Amino acid sequence: MAVSGMLFFGIPATEMNEVQQKFEITPSTRPQETQKAQAESSNTVRTDRHSQEVLQLSRTNSLEGKISKTPEVKQPSIALTSGVVLEEALAQKSLLTNDLNLNSKQLTSFELGSWILKFTDFTAPTKYLRKQNVSPWAFEVGYDQNQTQFNYQVSSAQQKYVHKNYLNRMREGEFSLSAPQFHTALRYDLNDRWHASIGLGFAQTKTSQNFNFRDSVPVSVGQGQEADAFGNYPIFGYAGLGQQVNYDGVQTINMVSIPINIGYNYPLNRLWSVTAEGSARYNLISGSIGKTLNYHTLELMNADQQVYRNSIVTARVAAGVERRLGLKKWFGVRLNTQGSITPLFKQDAAVQNRGWSVGLSAYYYWKLF
Repeated sequence: MAVSGMLFFGIPATEMNEVQQKFEITPSTRPQETQKAQAESSNTVRTDRHSQEVLQLSRTNSLEGKISKTPEVKQPSIALTSGVVLEEALAQKSLLTNDLNLNSKQLTSFELGSWILKFTDFTAPTKYLRKQNVSPWAFEVGYDQNQTQFNYQVSSAQQKYVHKNYLNRMREGEFSLSAPQFHTALRYDLNDRWHASIGLGFAQTKTSQNFNFRDSVPVSVGQGQEADAFGNYPIFGYAGLGQQVNYDGVQTINMVSIPINIGYNYPLNRLWSVTAEGSARYNLISGSIGKTLNYHTLELMNADQQVYRNSIVTARVAAGVERRLGLKKWFGVRLNTQGSITPLFKQDAAVQNRGWSVGLSAYYYWKLF
């Protein structure tokens, strides 16, 4: 140590300064170089992050273009007509716009990358398409225009109460006229194909009558015999010709109906469907105007509640096509036929008269919610 100390202290001052400059770093120089290196590193990181953000934002803009060019967005009328809307895609597009408005410095590369991957699955474009949640309840209005005709049948056990020429006189004197019907209904979709409805309607049956004849007079004996619903007794024979019957008019029957319907729809495409419907209807006879023939004597009598029932039950079947007008609106036409299950004449009458008709139906319905 003494020798080293002697050598150290024996070095001239000028050489000592040169050595110090070569091997020593002054305290004031070290902090400045460190700060400069840190600044260069930070700038490099920012440049890399900015490049990544520009790349990611470019991809999101491309994604936004893909979403906006889908057929449902580009052609909203078709989407509305078919009932298919881009609810989820539009929601995601809205989220995309909101996110793009954020300061890009708030998005880290990891967050932006995860967000991009969430919405770049275009292998199944319909993944984000679904039917809008439309209410199964709908309100329907409809109109039927039919031609009607009455069918008369005589019970085999009660033929003796009916004039021998009654059926011929009715076939010759009655002609079918219009049978318009109007209805409203509350409709419920059981599933995509089936629906049920119940409603309230007004039905009218018109029949043209032209009677011009003179026929034989029936002979009957009431003693020991039972009378039918109109107080007629069995016929045992005929005697001579009776009075001339001349009548030209229209018989009109008005009814308030309560239809219960079940229907089926088979879609052909987004707009058109084949549809069928069956229904049973309770009809309350609210009034009747006109005449009819007494099936026992062939005399004219009023077609009123003394002759007809207070109510009848009818059935109806129809088939046709239906077109979608909008997301919640439909219009359709059907061919229909309907007939009476319950006879129009009173219970226990010897003759059973049932009306039937065929015609065209038009209807319109819209979803309530």
